[in-house]
Amino acid sequence: YGLLEGVVPHAREEAAEHLNAAIDIATEIGAKAIRAGAYLDLGLLHAAKDEKEQARECISTAVQLFEQCELENSLRLAKEALASLG
Repeated sequence: YGLLEGVVPHAREEAAEHLNAAIDIATEIGAKAIRAGAYLDLGLLHAAKDEKEQARECISTAVQLFEQCELENSLRLAKEALASLG
């Protein structure tokens, strides 16, 4: 996300808007796996902006959703991302 910010002004804000829209749509249609992936990406975006509390909230939500969907590889990645926040 940091690299993109240097090339496209407001890239982080636009990315966050798109991820929030994806979360809303996935919620409406009941697509837990898609919602989990969007929460993970949004959490990583917050982490890149050093917004650790928001990152923790989003990634924790992703962990819960990945657990519900039994997506072990995605769950592992989300748990690693959460642990990296300290």
